[in-house]
Amino acid sequence: MRSALAILIFCQSCLFIGLVLARNPNKIIGFEQSKNQEIDKFLLGILIIFLISVFSYKCS
Repeated sequence: MRSALAILIFCQSCLFIGLVLARNPNKIIGFEQSKNQEIDKFLLGILIIFLISVFSYKCS
């Protein structure tokens, strides 16, 4: 169980790093502002779903 939780936390941190990089178009070459906002919304949705699943796992 602890290894599964560690993997989930690692995935969350990777998604957060991707979100931070996607918010700054200067760090990712070739992204336009409109594409950047779509990626931002997608990563935020995944992050929120992940946090809800971790919270429900901890509470059960």
